[in-house]
Amino acid sequence: ASASAVLGNTTIKVTSPNLDPFTSPTATLSVRPARAALPVQGPVRRLAQASSGAWITTDGAFDSATGQYQYQVTRVSASGQALTSASAPGSTSMRLISTGGGVLAVSTDGPVVATLVSDAGAITILPTPQLGGVAAMSPSTDSQGRVWFVRRTDNAGAATYSMNTWTPATGAVTPVTLSLAGVSSFYGNQNFFFSPNRQQLVFIAPGYPGLIYRIDTATQQATKVDTTVQASSAAISDNGALWLSAYNTLSRVNADGTVTQFDGVSTGQLTGFDLSSSTTLWGQDTSGVYRVDVSVAKPTSTFISLGNVTGAALNASGGLLTVWSETYTGASSISLVK
Repeated sequence: ASASAVLGNTTIKVTSPNLDPFTSPTATLSVRPARAALPVQGPVRRLAQASSGAWITTDGAFDSATGQYQYQVTRVSASGQALTSASAPGSTSMRLISTGGGVLAVSTDGPVVATLVSDAGAITILPTPQLGGVAAMSPSTDSQGRVWFVRRTDNAGAATYSMNTWTPATGAVTPVTLSLAGVSSFYGNQNFFFSPNRQQLVFIAPGYPGLIYRIDTATQQATKVDTTVQASSAAISDNGALWLSAYNTLSRVNADGTVTQFDGVSTGQLTGFDLSSSTTLWGQDTSGVYRVDVSVAKPTSTFISLGNVTGAALNASGGLLTVWSETYTGASSISLVK
């Protein structure tokens, strides 16, 4: 396919007098984006948005000199070039949290270990923050430079949850007034979804129907979204347009609080609004990514099939940077999908 070929899946039909009558005459043709090999050893395990390119990390190695596992944290371009690389201590649960001017490498299983890596590659080992048991954590800092997280507290065999913010620059941990009563657990899905300017945040607590909050990060004012619509992921624009997704249904929360549902619009887990187009949503699943046009009366979704998708991050100049491989243990590649 040429570089200008339209990405996505197309059903083609083959006609021939010699076609086996017991063979289906149709097949699916997948047009994939260009990809570049990544300059790392082994499969990529974590991915985060960067001010240019994307941050990635691979499996760590034990360093006998320090008695810790060390993980290589690398900022890569869409063409697969290493822009920045640094070694950070951590664990298999290490999270990469975008800060806008760098990335936080944070491990929370056991004693919290937090390292700040700047875009230029400078490393700062942060004082151990008093986070407590972390049940969920935002994938980036907000416009005030804070990380949002849910703290789990166990008492007499029962778990309760509370919302907090952590300011890496000062180490301050501040509680947020937001009720998580009735939430029984947190599991693998992402729970925090920022607007492109990181001034607005949507938080989804799991459950049926679960809890959905819209948060002004400047004031920390949280407003519950009163809806029975099930949501496993969300996206919010800079002007507050809120979209929810679950089970092949995309929903728009209207200004008056009502919800308009669009059945049959697949998005995977929503990644967010394109950083150069306020009418394009991006989503991802384990085998590809979704480009969703919300400028039309009924949103339209295009699925771009890839392979084994590790993760995706919004590209600073538009589009979606996606890390994927042919197999789970295969070499990782990066593609810029537009």
